[in-house]
Amino acid sequence: MTTMPAPACAILVVDDDEVSAMRVRQSLEAAGYQVASVTSAAEAVQRIDEVVPRVVVLDLGLPEGTSFQLMHHLRAMPMWREVPIIAVASIQRIEDVQRAIRIGATDFITKPVNPDALLDRVKRRVGRNA
Repeated sequence: MTTMPAPACAILVVDDDEVSAMRVRQSLEAAGYQVASVTSAAEAVQRIDEVVPRVVVLDLGLPEGTSFQLMHHLRAMPMWREVPIIAVASIQRIEDVQRAIRIGATDFITKPVNPDALLDRVKRRVGRNA
């Protein structure tokens, strides 16, 4: 069985707010990135091996703290330990950002997501222009 190589710059967006996820996805796709969106931490775990992301954009507002559980899971897996995680949070929840950084988030951005700021962060993490 032959497997296709992973996209050079796949990004996994994890956000239960479909409108927010769509905006993030559109911004990244317009810049030339290949994007997969999921609405839960469980779905992210199921799809991560298929997507093979170079960056994960993770909303910290997933229900029941599953954002943090997902970060713990990714950091415990050798294959995903080094994948950059850009945490997305509302400015009112700065304590969540601090917790995310302690767990292993690489960067963060506040909601509503500014497309230019998001692209700058992604470009820094993948080390290239799309």
